[in-house]
Amino acid sequence: MQKEIKFFHDEKENINAVSKGVVTFVLSDEKNNKFNLYLKCALLQSLSFYFFNKQKISIIIYEQDEKLIPKKYQNYFDKIIKIKKEEFDSFFSNNITYNNYKNFYFEYIVNRFTPYDYTIKTDSDIVWTKKLDDYYWNNIHKFDLWFTANLCTFLDEKYDNKKIRRKLWEENDLPDIYSAVFGFNKKSKKVLEFFYLCEQIFINYEILKKIIYKSLCRHIPDTDYIMSTVVKLMKLNCFSYDSNWKMYHLTKEFIEEEFHYCYHIINSWRIEIKKNNIYYGLNKLSHPFHIQVKTEKNIDNFIKKFENIIK
Repeated sequence: MQKEIKFFHDEKENINAVSKGVVTFVLSDEKNNKFNLYLKCALLQSLSFYFFNKQKISIIIYEQDEKLIPKKYQNYFDKIIKIKKEEFDSFFSNNITYNNYKNFYFEYIVNRFTPYDYTIKTDSDIVWTKKLDDYYWNNIHKFDLWFTANLCTFLDEKYDNKKIRRKLWEENDLPDIYSAVFGFNKKSKKVLEFFYLCEQIFINYEILKKIIYKSLCRHIPDTDYIMSTVVKLMKLNCFSYDSNWKMYHLTKEFIEEEFHYCYHIINSWRIEIKKNNIYYGLNKLSHPFHIQVKTEKNIDNFIKKFENIIK
């Protein structure tokens, strides 16, 4: 039987008495120059979160990139948390995994950077469609650590994730977690252990992947793969089974195969905000969604829609 870990020794503690919030990363990458695109995604996320929650999200960046954020954008974030990348670069100068995938590394130590006791970590390209009280904060006592586990389409139908996972997760008997949105209590000892193990597997990935995994192994030490590995190793029950917590997951491939009529809508961003709700075509969206198909122009248009309403 899997363990269920609790937030508090005293479950009567008032959740409103502690700090809680959302953090996301926007880290520049010498190999993939999309900083401006993902910065705008983070801005869009903060606007959508503020629209429903009257609270801004915080953003984690490299210290050297702060100058790249226009002043008008800086006010849209609760906090801008800066990482001194050169210190980590120097410390891990001989580590192959870090040098090839350093942006992943910081997600495994996000608990050291978050200013909040109870943190939701998101990918930058997430859009919020609902007030968090409805499906998270009110039930926060249930888990020290949770991941999005139920992906669905815009029609609220279950999304078959096997095409993405392929055989890797099945071969290694890994839990099907989705780390684009996950939450944790940074004061929990179990959570500290979780992030420590994630960090150690990442740092020593070239050696450990031959020991931990079976014949099939992922070459890229991404967060879904390593975090699902640690969840399995620690035998944690950290899924949110509440049917109200879902993620809309949308990829270009999925749209082309299953919903031809939506593909045009995505490219033209036929998303409307009406009466405090977000609609995708005729469908009211009641869960956060992950933007998989995006351009700066499309994101800019969506940002303007939120800015016009919030003003």
